[in-house]
Amino acid sequence: FCLFIGSFFSFLAIRTKSFLPASIAHGSLNGFAAISIWFTLGTPNPFIGPLPTGIIGGIGLIIVGIICFVWVDRKNTAVKP
Repeated sequence: FCLFIGSFFSFLAIRTKSFLPASIAHGSLNGFAAISIWFTLGTPNPFIGPLPTGIIGGIGLIIVGIICFVWVDRKNTAVKP
């Protein structure tokens, strides 16, 4: 999860040439995770979900992270001599 979200945050920082969007997105993710914990009943499996750090809760973020990771990797490969 952290690898994919980190790829998305890196994409934001590279694309905007500023650290502010990535840090705002990081804070938003932390806030979203805290709010979802308040409404979770029982003790969920942290790997599976439903919290945003699990597979079920974070599938959209994981897909976006994979896309950003591939995009940044292709961009860096094209720059190399």
